[in-house]
Amino acid sequence: MLNEVDVKRINLPKDPSKTELHKNEAQFLLSYDTLTLERCNPNIDNIRLNFFVNFTSQVVNHFSLKNLNFRFVVNFNDGPENEATETRFCFARPRKSPHICIPDSHLGRTVSICDSLKSIDKPFEEKLDKASFFGSDTGRKYKDGSVQRVNLCKKYKNSDKVIAKITNFVEQPFDISIYHQPVSIKDQLNYKYILNVNGNTTSWERLIWAMHSNSFCVFVKPPAHQDEISWYYHIFDLSQYFLTLDEDSLENFLNWSENWKSEIQFFKEHQKKIANTLAKPDFHAHYYAQVLMAYNKIYNESNKQS
Repeated sequence: MLNEVDVKRINLPKDPSKTELHKNEAQFLLSYDTLTLERCNPNIDNIRLNFFVNFTSQVVNHFSLKNLNFRFVVNFNDGPENEATETRFCFARPRKSPHICIPDSHLGRTVSICDSLKSIDKPFEEKLDKASFFGSDTGRKYKDGSVQRVNLCKKYKNSDKVIAKITNFVEQPFDISIYHQPVSIKDQLNYKYILNVNGNTTSWERLIWAMHSNSFCVFVKPPAHQDEISWYYHIFDLSQYFLTLDEDSLENFLNWSENWKSEIQFFKEHQKKIANTLAKPDFHAHYYAQVLMAYNKIYNESNKQS
């Protein structure tokens, strides 16, 4: 579980109190069993801030982590700003960045959705033999200003096999040809295949409930500049249990999916096992406690040497 706190990758702030705080960032002191907010950027997401404070305090108290003493910076955006080179705690990060992923603020919603699937899902065999993506137009931009999600929807806007639509335009110009009103999770579960397409970072709750469902979750390969991970990606080595397809291969896969029945069943079973674990808050808490202890050790050993 401690791969996320890798001394070869992280870059501890030399002096957290002098670290520039970008939008939606805050500096904390965790001393023994008390978490103190020391300073924050004026532009802060209070919902995510409150989740972090409450979750951290609960984990510290539940696991009796009384010997912690360190300062750290937390980023409450979907992921850290690109210019942030000193380690942040964050909800998702670029794969090669120096940051440390922690459980995200959608945890409660994720657990709730997974609990509800038993009453709204249907067997795989009864679903439409199609792939679907419904989501916002978020994403890191290509040089031409476009984003992967919008490009995917445009590519398949006339497809009978790949149903890909933008349900909320927040960054790109509105395009009626790829727009669809918001689609409930129950309706998305009518499709055999659910596409996981990164937005600003990873798809937080979508990936977990898609794995937890009776549908088959397919990774759409992100562009190199958008290779983001959540904290559990390396724990489970998700690459072993997903088909990762580029945008051009989706229809071809669907046309030949009958030949992949055994592989799809294998992947589906393992995806569901992973999601069953991730739908348990205790697992998130246990991981986070390990991160806090590992970071505390590295932080204090570094201070002794300086």
